[in-house]
Amino acid sequence: MNNPNLIASWMRQFRDGGIDGLSKTKGCPPILSKKNEPKNKKKSTTKATSEERERIEELEKRVRSLQIENAFLKELRKLRKQEAQQRRMKQSHESSQASEDRLN
Repeated sequence: MNNPNLIASWMRQFRDGGIDGLSKTKGCPPILSKKNEPKNKKKSTTKATSEERERIEELEKRVRSLQIENAFLKELRKLRKQEAQQRRMKQSHESSQASEDRLN
């Protein structure tokens, strides 16, 4: 972006109004005000909220399970890598001894 005036304007709007200060409403303002909204909306929201809480708990359990599995697999990979390095070092050490024995 090569428009310093626009960036300065955004910075000013952010300082004055926070993140909400940056969002501009486009088009005409809504016709209905909050006073005209139905009041029975809270009942369905409460039910959905308890269902959402249950879903969140299930997802959190799943995330924790996957984190444990991930940690296990990382440790397993690390151990296998160490074993492979030890085998290579042992093989290179044995081959160097064999070549020394051939020279003697």
